[in-house]
Amino acid sequence: MGEGNNYFYFYFFLFFFYFVFFFFFFFFILFYFFFFFASFLHTIRTRQEYIFKMINEVKKNRLCVLRANFSQFGFFFGKITSLMHSGA
Repeated sequence: MGEGNNYFYFYFFLFFFYFVFFFFFFFFILFYFFFFFASFLHTIRTRQEYIFKMINEVKKNRLCVLRANFSQFGFFFGKITSLMHSGA
């Protein structure tokens, strides 16, 4: 007993660490991208809700035509101009 070359532990740890690293890194990357895209969709939804809220404000207050600029780059400029036009 115990004679000869025994590679049991070598192959066992090779197999074990292969599966451990595969599952950990695979599921880590999978859940990372899942939560990234989920947060991206959540920002799209909240931005749509904000846009609809601003459109309802425009419909309520018809005196102020320029309420918000919905473009991506002119957002803060639109907020400044809406503040200027609202007389706040």
